Amino acid sequence: MDKLEQGFFDLILLDMKGVGKGMAKDQGLGLLRHIKSANSTQIIIAYSGATFSLKDKVFFDLADSTLAKTADYVDFKREVDECLRRRFSIEYHLARLEDLAAARGADRSAIRKAAQKALDKRDSSVLEKSMGKMGLGEDAINIGLQIIQVAIGVAQLLVGGK
Repeated sequence: MDKLEQGFFDLILLDMKGVGKGMAKDQGLGLLRHIKSANSTQIIIAYSGATFSLKDKVFFDLADSTLAKTADYVDFKREVDECLRRRFSIEYHLARLEDLAAARGADRSAIRKAAQKALDKRDSSVLEKSMGKMGLGEDAINIGLQIIQVAIGVAQLLVGGK
């Protein structure tokens, strides 16, 4: 569970049925909620072969992407590759920060500017201070810090660890 919560994996394929028994209420949905609350940057593909009712739609909405177990290899590979491209894209993380800020009434361009400054300095505290000045709550700041820390890690990978 620690590895799932802490972003050890670049991508998680998560089935809705038959997983998380004893760990999470609602099986895959409970596990997905838990992972996303612990690490909002974790990319999760909802993966299932079951037929679902509309009440199960929330499982697929919380996931970053979806795949049917019946998907052929080409579709499977295309979806996994796309999710991995997003995972290692600084732009993807900056857009997530903008969405987070906008959902809480903050200015998209201001959060982008602060995030870019944090990336340039490789210092998440720059973003933390800016988000505080914007009046974003502690929960939004914590999520923002998770996102920028992943983005900083991606930036370091892209420039060879510098």
